[in-house]
Amino acid sequence: MKPLSYHKLMIKQFLHFIEDDGVGMTEEEITKAFLEKSSDKSSGYGIKNINERFKMNYGNDYGLVFYSEKGKGTKVDIIIPLVL
Repeated sequence: MKPLSYHKLMIKQFLHFIEDDGVGMTEEEITKAFLEKSSDKSSGYGIKNINERFKMNYGNDYGLVFYSEKGKGTKVDIIIPLVL
């Protein structure tokens, strides 16, 4: 299965999600990703940094939401306000 990516408009939000059927992550691994800055300079911005920037610019209702199951893949929702 190839990675899936799509978006939809909601009343006040724009939701884009990215999903794959890779190795997945445990809840602990997801929590760790949101708490730590990326230690690998070549990997770009860490998840924590990106999520903080969404919240700083748009408020606490917006940002990244991870859903994952080890061995079954990961889905990431990117939620930002709808601006027309």
